[in-house]
Amino acid sequence: MKKTNLLILLLFVHLGYLNAQDIKKDSLQTEKPAQKPNDLTFTVGLFYGGGVVGCNLEAMLTKHIGLLLGAGYKGFEGGMSYHFKKGAWTSSLNVYYTQIGIGRGHIQVIMGPSVTFRFWKRIAVTLGAAALVKKGYAFEEYYDAKKTTAEPVVFTFKLGVILGNNYVSF
Repeated sequence: MKKTNLLILLLFVHLGYLNAQDIKKDSLQTEKPAQKPNDLTFTVGLFYGGGVVGCNLEAMLTKHIGLLLGAGYKGFEGGMSYHFKKGAWTSSLNVYYTQIGIGRGHIQVIMGPSVTFRFWKRIAVTLGAAALVKKGYAFEEYYDAKKTTAEPVVFTFKLGVILGNNYVSF
């Protein structure tokens, strides 16, 4: 009888111990909130921001639509983008307004559509076309020095590196 009572007591203690471990594990394990992709991209590269070198910052307004602002060496730009997939880290269709030159060195303003391809969440390549919207102060001087005329439509190209990663806020 003593052995049976001892066995039952050990069994209850053992089951209680096992249950206590499960309760501790459950209480310690809290559900991690799902990480959402960053709604910002910061890109640095060639021909970004209206200059030879520059940067762009894109902030998502909705899951697919973003606002672009950029600044470069002697220029700036702004625009809107539509992303094919959700998030700022995906390829997109854009409309840019770019001013090339600042102050008395202002050459021209161009505007047009482009497509941005993003690879490996680090590389951005943008191809597009733009029309001449406005001639700047230095427009004639710039094209006279090059001994050429301005084309009404130009093709645009940008190559950049995206800084940060998908889950880091700036």
